[in-house]
Parts: sequence; structure tokens; C-alpha cells
Amino acid sequence: MTLPNFLVIGAAKSGTTSLMQYLDQHPEVFMCPVKTHFFDLDRDPTRFCGSNKVSQRGGFIITKLAEYEAIFEAAGEAIAIGETCDVYLSSEEAAQRIHHYIPHVKLIAVLRQPADRAFSAYTHLLRDGKETLSFAAALAQEPQRIAENYAPIWHYLRRGFYYEQIKMYMDLFGPDQLLVFLYDDLCEDAQGLLRDAFQFLGVDPEYQVDASIQYNVSGLPRSRMVHAITGLMAKPNRLKALVKTFIPTRRVRRIARRFKNRLRMRNLERPEFQAELRRSLIEDFREDILKLQSLLQRDLSMWLA
Repeated sequence: MTLPNFLVIGAAKSGTTSLMQYLDQHPEVFMCPVKTHFFDLDRDPTRFCGSNKVSQRGGFIITKLAEYEAIFEAAGEAIAIGETCDVYLSSEEAAQRIHHYIPHVKLIAVLRQPADRAFSAYTHLLRDGKETLSFAAALAQEPQRIAENYAPIWHYLRRGFYYEQIKMYMDLFGPDQLLVFLYDDLCEDAQGLLRDAFQFLGVDPEYQVDASIQYNVSGLPRSRMVHAITGLMAKPNRLKALVKTFIPTRRVRRIARRFKNRLRMRNLERPEFQAELRRSLIEDFREDILKLQSLLQRDLSMWLA
């Protein structure tokens, strides 16, 4: 039986997709190529179907243990075997199920300034043509959307209260099994962050990877056609499966992913985050940030600026 021995659990829109791509470049690391949602949606794969938003879960939905195990059979001799799913951090059910199946797993979380994370989630849905409201109006609608069973990506405010989420995992797994990074670390010193991550995972910490590209960036497409084409390139389909039979090496497929991602990023522009609204959100998060700062024993004063 092969199951992951580490998970990147979130937070959403905090660089987890980029981190997954960077970790996957290490020859001693195997990353699951999709978000399976095995731990948070196993019992009810239709849970987040409010207003047809089920598609916003992303990835594949795997509900059977045998199917989940089968993904990791390709890990071969990899030392670190992992999956990334940014829903896990905010899901109490996921935490309990992870502990049930793989209690000794190593966990990595990446946290972003919560107001900026919320706005990035909003622009992510704008990017994909799913959000139609202004950010202020969407925040006002959030309680109703949650009641209507919208997927977690729509929980702009709720998912930014990190203290209880991190504490839940610390209490369940112990602090030694959880490594918490900041999005700021990823932006300012990606190589240093990766060195710490590789050491935590028990692989060669000095291996150098290409961390020059950001993945799954939010923003407004200048051209909807280009965005649609690059979106199709990113999704699993029969053509991609056929191409893999002719181009089986991970290295060549990474080059193709980088090309697609560069094209996608150049087509995006960032909308303005109104300063007054940002300040208001920071005040909403202030108490939680201070509690998280104490829990992590790390200065988070820059998040309150």
C-alpha cells in the first residue's frame, strides 16, 4: 500500500500550486499530479454544489482508497511522496481523516496576508468568469453563499482566519509534523524556503530547482481567447494523455507547463484592491493575526500594515 508521506494542505491562493511545481522538480520527490480531495470529500463528493459551483473544487474527485493508492504507485523509489490540496487546511473532516489514514504524515502550510488572500481568491474567480459581483458586494454575500453550499474558494473572508485552522492541525499531529511558511517567504526567498522544505521532507536540501515562475496566478485576462486556450492546455484530456505516451519524461512535460504558464501570466493584469476596503479587512483579521503570531512565534506585524 502506497500513500503520501507528506501533504501541502493550503492555504488557498497562497502559492501552493507554485510550491507543488517546485517540489516536483526534485528527483527524490513525487507529487500527485492532481488535487484528489480524497480527505475532504470522500463521504460526499457532491457537497459543494451550490449554484452549480461544484466545478470550482478543481482536480479529480477520488472517493475510494484503492483509487487513491493507485495514483502513488508511480512514485517508484521517491523518498518524499506528496499531494497538494488547499482545501485540507480549512477542513476539520480532512484533518481527522488524514490522521486516520496517515497519522505520521508531514504537513506543509503556506499562509498569505488574509486580506490579500481573499482578494486573490476573488480575482481568481473573476479570471475564470465565475464571479460577477464587486469585491465588496461579494464579501457581503459570503454568508448567504456559504449557506447555499458554495465551494470553499468562494469563502473569501472565512478561509483567512488561520489561527483555528493551524491550531487544529498542531493539536492533532503535533508541531513537529507541521511546517508553516509565509507567502512572503516564497516571494522573497523561494530557494531558502525550498531548502527548508526539502530538509523537512528528508531529501537533498541543496538540490536547486527553477522557482522563477509563478503558477495559477489570479488576474483579469486581457484576451479571453488566450485565457481559454491556456485553460484547456492545463486541464486533463485525451489529447494530453496521448501526448504523454510520446513525450513521457517529466522534464519535457515541465518545459511545456512553463511555456503554457508564461503565456497565461502575460495575458493577465491585476485589478486594483481598494485601499479603504483592504484596511477594513485587516481590522477584521487583526485579532486572529495576533493569535496566530503567538502560536507560530513569528512576527506578523507586516500583515497589519
